[in-house]
Amino acid sequence: MKKFNRYEFAEQAILMFLAALAIITGLVMLNTPDFVLLNSHTYEYLSLLIPIESWAWLFILNGLLYVTAMLINDELKVKFVLFLIAGVVGAIIWFLFATAGFEALRASTSYARSYVIGVFNLLTAFVGGVELWRSSVKNM
Repeated sequence: MKKFNRYEFAEQAILMFLAALAIITGLVMLNTPDFVLLNSHTYEYLSLLIPIESWAWLFILNGLLYVTAMLINDELKVKFVLFLIAGVVGAIIWFLFATAGFEALRASTSYARSYVIGVFNLLTAFVGGVELWRSSVKNM
């Protein structure tokens, strides 16, 4: 039986949290009633870039990238490429989401959590890139 590794467990839990958060956010965006969309400054700012449905699918795709990367064997380089892509995409969409919310409610701190989530996505991209670089150097 494999010994319990609390660091490995924490890493998987954080990544699963990022994946679940992105997927749930996307599903909520897809199922948000039109009257909420029309009266929300955040959604108004987001829809200036692309339609809200596209935002929803970007969040869902980001979550699925995380889930796919977690299911791939640790020795394969594609795992770290997926983490790199998921982290960059996640950081971009969460930072844009937070910025739209910040612009809508300048005095509110409720969108600070989206910036923090974006930072965790950037951290994931960094770790994925470092691991990809390490595996490339090790194979030389």
